[in-house]
Amino acid sequence: MSLSSSRVVSVLLSAILSLMSASASGQSLDQAGMEAKMDSYFDGERGLGLAGMIAGGASIGGAAVLYFQDDEILEGAAYPLAGFGLLELAAGSVIFFRTPGQVSDLRSELKQNPETFRKDELKRMQAVNSQFDVLTIVWIVGIAAGLGTATYGFLDDSDRAKGIGAGVAFESAILLTGDLIAAGNARDYTDALERFNPGASGSSSSTLIHVGGTF
Repeated sequence: MSLSSSRVVSVLLSAILSLMSASASGQSLDQAGMEAKMDSYFDGERGLGLAGMIAGGASIGGAAVLYFQDDEILEGAAYPLAGFGLLELAAGSVIFFRTPGQVSDLRSELKQNPETFRKDELKRMQAVNSQFDVLTIVWIVGIAAGLGTATYGFLDDSDRAKGIGAGVAFESAILLTGDLIAAGNARDYTDALERFNPGASGSSSSTLIHVGGTF
């Protein structure tokens, strides 16, 4: 085979693989595929819940240390660390401990009434996605407010304002990062729900079979 022919074959193979990949990403899911997507999503949620608990505990512990350093900047930073830390610990605990029971209930509904499962989960996840949109704005505003407060502290020579602003910006950035990860997972799960076909007996592989038959 000549060099030019090899290049043509390589290009054709790349194009075929790209088409197969695009088709796979949009193909319908059967019940087993949906259950796998659901388990993956909630495993990620529980992992983020655990991370929230750890971050919350670390923030509260850090706040206690900073508060007793006899420094107004550090004392100022201790307040938002304590407040946000309680929020992270509470939210993370709820997600971590609630998820196993939630998954068990959803798995039962998926097996017994897959149509209802799809309808109810889609409705719930659409609300979750909207909530993440709001939270993203909230944490961005929090970062801006923290930086603004810290800037005011420097302009007014207020050490406590510097610390408070830095603490608010830091904690808001942590929460924004976590929520962006969670939002991405939620969108992937929502996409899986939209592709879920309760009547399908298996995931579609017609494209792969068709391409394979051409060789």
